[in-house]
Order: sequence, then structure tokens, then C-alpha cells
Amino acid sequence: MEIKGYVEKGLELAPETSGPDQKAEVVFQKKSEDAARNAAKGRAAETKEQESYFVADIGKGRESCIEAVTYDPDSGNDSSFSWKTGEAVSDELDIQYYLRWNESGNTEYAARFQELAERFHAALEKETVTEEEGEVQARQVMEELELPEMRVSSLEKILWFPKGSIPEEGSPGNSEDFLWQADLSKAAAGYRYTFTRKTNGLFLIRGGMALNGTGEVYAPPFPVETVQITVTENGVQAFSWEGISEESAIVAENTELLEFEEIQEWLFKQITYWYTQKKVPPEENMRFSYPVIGAEIGYTYIPAYEKPDCVWMVPAWNFQVMEQVNGRDMQYLEWTINALDGGVVGEILN
Repeated sequence: MEIKGYVEKGLELAPETSGPDQKAEVVFQKKSEDAARNAAKGRAAETKEQESYFVADIGKGRESCIEAVTYDPDSGNDSSFSWKTGEAVSDELDIQYYLRWNESGNTEYAARFQELAERFHAALEKETVTEEEGEVQARQVMEELELPEMRVSSLEKILWFPKGSIPEEGSPGNSEDFLWQADLSKAAAGYRYTFTRKTNGLFLIRGGMALNGTGEVYAPPFPVETVQITVTENGVQAFSWEGISEESAIVAENTELLEFEEIQEWLFKQITYWYTQKKVPPEENMRFSYPVIGAEIGYTYIPAYEKPDCVWMVPAWNFQVMEQVNGRDMQYLEWTINALDGGVVGEILN
């Protein structure tokens, strides 16, 4: 009922008809949020005072959109650029989550939702472009744009929906509602390729999460430089470039790393912090477990000492962990541990 109230408020603020098309001036400007859309999500609209944003619909029928943000440390912005034609992406992890969602429920809704999730999974498995064919197209984009030398660090199978066939990203409502509203007949399976820099044979790591009050925590001022390209049988559908940056100097080389046993101890502490903050009553009879399903060493960013506009690139371990409740997979968790001192690197969760 709370969501219904928000949506009704948003409808009251929304105009009867859309305004006329306007030619966008290609300059960075203030970002004004849509009052009706924010009300429908239970948030207050606000205007960003920094002239750091550019957004425009482009192409025939305005089916594509570009967004750009310039670096502004005062507002916490990092440099980024994105283009997409179409709407939302559902990746393999999302669909696996929905397949597990309420799978043990015995209600009619749970059974129908399970059938829906299975249809999404079947659509994802209809391969119309191979992993290799998609990568050729993605690399061609990188070459044509003369981007810095990067390597494919990961890829994900995805479902891509054209504009109007699924609610827009950030629309009001619960995430599972979007699956009911999506037109699966228009979805196309494909791949999303993530490119990052490779140094000394190791990839840059984007970082995981960190909890306040859990020891040394590093929250870099901008993310690891990353390019993501989405490809389906119809070609490139989306491009994003985040954390745009350049190397300025080498501070230290051949640094000594912590033993892996020490890194494991720091990871164990983080998992313990994560579990204890849940405050699960003993009478709930819920048994939590946290198997590590993946680990890799690479490089990541930490804040540079007394240089707020810079970061240091340091060696780090990245761990993927599955949170299980009574033996059932519930959610993926990720931690990145600084290999020099055991500090946690990533987004700080309060």
C-alpha cells in the first residue's frame, strides 16, 4: 500500500502531456530531478547545484540516451560517460536470484512467479550471438574510440529489452514487479563485457563493500576505470565509461604483501561483522553460512594521502562470498582486502 500511495502522489504531480522536444545545448549544467518521478518513489526532488551533468535523448524516435558527468570532488562525482539504446538489462545473477526467490513457498503467487523466472531463464539461454562474436564487436568499439589499452576482465550473459518493453531503470515499485511488466517476446540475449586496465599481468578490481567501525576502511574518491559494452544479435546496445582517469606518477614498487593466511583472517573478520549486525534472534532457527566461491588478486584504488583528487593503485585480494540461510543460497557478497595492510576497500555501508 505504501508504494501505491507514492505512485498516486507522483501521478498528481505529473503533467497531462509531455512537453515539446527541445534541442539540447552540449554543455555541462545543473541536474534537476523529476518531481513526479521522485514522489512516485517516495523521495523529494532536488537540484544539483554543480554544473557537472549532461543528459539528452538522441536518434530517431529518441530511442537512445547519452549521459555525461564531469569530475567534481565537492559533490562526490567521478568522470563518466554512457550511451544506450533501449531500457533495462537483466543479467544471469539477477535471474538466478529470482529463480531462488520464494522457491520454497507454497502460495499460488510463489508458483506463478517461479514459472515467470523460468521463462526469463529460458530466454537467457537462447543464444543468438556467441561470446566470441560479441567480444569482436566490443573490441572494435574500443579501437574506434581510441580508448586506453584494456582487457576483458569479466563478462555476463544478459537480456536486453528495447525501449518501452520493460519499465525504465529507477521506476517506482519492487524489482520483481518489473518482470511481470516486461515483454519477453522483445528481449534479446547477449553479453555485457567489462574492460579494465591490466598491470603486471593483473586486472584492476572494482572493490566490494565495507562496514563502518570494522578496522581500516578505504573509500576511494572515484571508482576504478571501467568500460562496459553490451552486445546482442542486433549489435552494440550500450556503452559506459566510468572513473575516467590518467596515471600521474609511480610512488613505490616491489612492495611487500601480507601472507595469504593474514588476508584470510581479515576476510573472516569482515564476514563476522556482516553477520553480527543482522542481530538474528536465536529463536528464529536460522543457520547462516558463508562459503567463499571465488578469489583473485589484482589492483584497486585507495585514497592518496593528502591528495583528495588522486588515488593510489595498490595490490588487493577480491573475494566473492555466497550468503546461505539453512543451506539455501540467498545473495552474493563481495569484499576487497588491501594486500599491503589488510584494510577493506569499497563502498562504505552504514
